[in-house]
Amino acid sequence: MNLTSYIKKVDVRKLLMYLNIIDIKELIIPINIEPDYDVSEYKREIDTDYFFINEWSYKGYFETLTSFEFLTHRLYHQNYFQELDNDLKSELTSVSIEEDLNIINRLNKDSFAWSGYDSGELDEFKLKYIRLRSINNINKCIKYEGTFFGGSYGLNVLDWGECGFFAKIQMEGISRSILYNDLLGESYLLYLSGNYKLSHFVAYSAFENFLNLKTNSFEVQERLSEKLKKLFRESSIDTNKNVVYCSVVNNFSKQTKRRNDVAHGMDAVDINERAVREFLIEIITMIILYNNNYLNFKEVIEQVELEYRRKTQPNIV
Repeated sequence: MNLTSYIKKVDVRKLLMYLNIIDIKELIIPINIEPDYDVSEYKREIDTDYFFINEWSYKGYFETLTSFEFLTHRLYHQNYFQELDNDLKSELTSVSIEEDLNIINRLNKDSFAWSGYDSGELDEFKLKYIRLRSINNINKCIKYEGTFFGGSYGLNVLDWGECGFFAKIQMEGISRSILYNDLLGESYLLYLSGNYKLSHFVAYSAFENFLNLKTNSFEVQERLSEKLKKLFRESSIDTNKNVVYCSVVNNFSKQTKRRNDVAHGMDAVDINERAVREFLIEIITMIILYNNNYLNFKEVIEQVELEYRRKTQPNIV
């Protein structure tokens, strides 16, 4: 496989996931179904639809969230945990239903779907839907909305002690890390938003920081391409034979010119989606190569795909 075929086949998101810049988390979170009475008038005994809109903070999990999905939702009562076998109960903390559900979910990914209660099983109360409304990466929270059907009797579900609605969610985002990883994550977000010039500029800065850190040359005025060659000459990689290195190393001189054109505010510089995607792939691939000494592009793709499956399909070892 040559560089052209590799670029066509490989996925930037999966490369970033391989470096742990992007991660996927699956959690059980509490759902607040308190109605928005400005939208849904309280009608006491009359069964009707009630609309709710509330939020949940992802602070502590990600710096920036790129996607969020509700997988399923269930009603849980504290009594559920009393029915578990003793071995499983010994793993629980009893601090909260949420924490215990997450412990059980880590032990058995399928448990949430068949335990607890579906809203369809409840008398005079039906949770019709719940969905993501928005992601706020400034305040580190998501807003969700939904509708349930019920009357005053059904609304009492909100007041049950030691009981609540919970959802299994999957979210993907970028966590804080070492500077060059943070910059690569920021470049990727700019790429997704269509800001290709700035994405290229930030990606270049990320790779420059990586090279300076690894060669201890922050104060050395030297071309990026020369620092790159120096780094790999001092590594265990055979720079004369390694297919990945030999295919990519000479492409960085033109990237320096593009970066300088952007830095000097030249409007004529044309940096499109394809150019940024290829640049991100080349940068991330060189970082992966330095850390792992893979022999060819086929091996890189195999290892990247294996890591992706491991993160998205937890049963794979």
